Amino acid sequence: MGAFDKIRSGLPGMDELLNYIRMGDNVVWSVSDLEDFKFFAIPFAEQAIRDGRNLIYMRFAEHEPLLTPREGLKICTFDPDKGFEAFTVDIYNQITEEGKDAFYVFDSLSSLQSVWYTDLMMGNFSG
Repeated sequence: MGAFDKIRSGLPGMDELLNYIRMGDNVVWSVSDLEDFKFFAIPFAEQAIRDGRNLIYMRFAEHEPLLTPREGLKICTFDPDKGFEAFTVDIYNQITEEGKDAFYVFDSLSSLQSVWYTDLMMGNFSG
């Protein structure tokens, strides 16, 4: 798969507006409510499964799951209470194991602020 291949988001109107997501893109949503994030995450996951992608849900928050177990979805659970370095190494290792063509949905990154108590660590993780 090429670096500029078009990826469908599961929301045709958004695909038209953005001229699709491209391989390697990181899409981060700033939302006030988890339901707003689910509006984008669920169709993306459903589209990835329909397209036969390697889809991984990175689960680490205490909020309700964004995605539920189903065929075509791999759920990986991580513990942010292990500390910033251990957590990020675990995430990195999982991404390395899955390879370059994997698609990911992460839990809300906001939940990490209550564990790590600092915006600096959040910036290091998401940046």
